[in-house]
Amino acid sequence: MSLLIEVVLQEVFRIQLVPWHLKTIGAVCCKGFMAVNIVSVKHTTRFQIWLVGILLALLAFFVIFGAPETRAARYGELLEKGWLAVFATAGLVFVSFGGFTKVASITEEVKNPGKNIPLGMLLAWGVVALCYVAVIAVMVGLVDGSELAESLMPISLAADKFLGPAGFAILGLAAVAAFVTTANGGILAASRYPMAMSRDQLLPLVLGRVSDRFATPHVSVLLTGAFMICAIVFLDVEVLVKTASTLMLILFILVNISVIIMRESRIQSYRPKFKSPSYPYIHIVAILAYSTLIIDMGRVPLSITAGFIGLSAAWFRLYVRTRVRRASAVMHIVERVTDRASEQ
Repeated sequence: MSLLIEVVLQEVFRIQLVPWHLKTIGAVCCKGFMAVNIVSVKHTTRFQIWLVGILLALLAFFVIFGAPETRAARYGELLEKGWLAVFATAGLVFVSFGGFTKVASITEEVKNPGKNIPLGMLLAWGVVALCYVAVIAVMVGLVDGSELAESLMPISLAADKFLGPAGFAILGLAAVAAFVTTANGGILAASRYPMAMSRDQLLPLVLGRVSDRFATPHVSVLLTGAFMICAIVFLDVEVLVKTASTLMLILFILVNISVIIMRESRIQSYRPKFKSPSYPYIHIVAILAYSTLIIDMGRVPLSITAGFIGLSAAWFRLYVRTRVRRASAVMHIVERVTDRASEQ
């Protein structure tokens, strides 16, 4: 987000910033989102709805009025470096799809979650996929490949081709607003994980405290916001994005593995209201596809991700194992397979 603000200020308003200015702006914005999330979930969601509605309207305007100006000859440059480059780029921007898991993280605060959570996730996937395809198709048709390669704001550059400087400014500010919704929703969703883990005794109980005044997990929100501020201050933007995408890919792999394990364990208490179609084929394909994308993320993001995994394993060994005793779903599968083998 800080990088995007820098580009907007330099290209639109001709204001030059140094790196510590950008990090300060990012930290201040993060503190503002923390305050909004502590005060009210309702205010946070209303803020998100308004911003997302405006963004979708701007993107629709860009696609509708930009499509007639596209040139078919420019699409020939799209695959000059082959499909491997496409997959590498897909892994880099995969963090954009993190909103799917965020929907599930706030289940406790959603009315009729058995219906609304799957519906929200499917609609989110459909809208995001449609916007990505339509916007990129118009953008590539409006701007030469050499210009796109040098631009940090390709959509704004494309808008400039048929709307002039006004289009560049509007789409640039829309991009900042998009990152605002991402950061705000990120704190909303990410802060619910420590709260849930504290209830399961996987983290200290203090993280599960809910404010008597605002009915929000204020301690968890503060911890999440502090972690985000540290990432803004100490990490390079490109490394941060690649690491976030790598962690998101691993999360999606684990989600698909978990679905397979839970379905095959046949635990009586596991009765989800929504069952994913084409089980287990779609999950296996997803695991293989995500694993392929991870390979192209680079050494540094993979090293940082390995560090997170190592810290998690150490935390489980030193803190969780002495406090929690639960039967693993994997053991149910082993017992079922063993019983079947013994019967034969």
